[in-house]
Amino acid sequence: MIYKTRKIASALKRKGFEEDLGDDHKNYYYLDSGGRRTEIQTKISHGLHEYDESLLSSMQKQLHLDKQQFRDLIECSLTKGMLVNIYSDSGKN
Repeated sequence: MIYKTRKIASALKRKGFEEDLGDDHKNYYYLDSGGRRTEIQTKISHGLHEYDESLLSSMQKQLHLDKQQFRDLIECSLTKGMLVNIYSDSGKN
């Protein structure tokens, strides 16, 4: 499966990730309920317009999600509340 980087970035921001623009990447940090950055983070390259399966797999691991959860996050069937529960249940939040 291939996703446009714009779609991935939009989904991350809607789910509570903070965007931090770097030189060659946009970094995304998950914020806890107190608004503090957590260990959960990923990045999107400025130069790529689409991510293929290998890059999506790396991003999925960085976000501590299984394959279906990650796809649901991008497709927006995973709500912000559901994501909070996933991270809380795994001790990541």
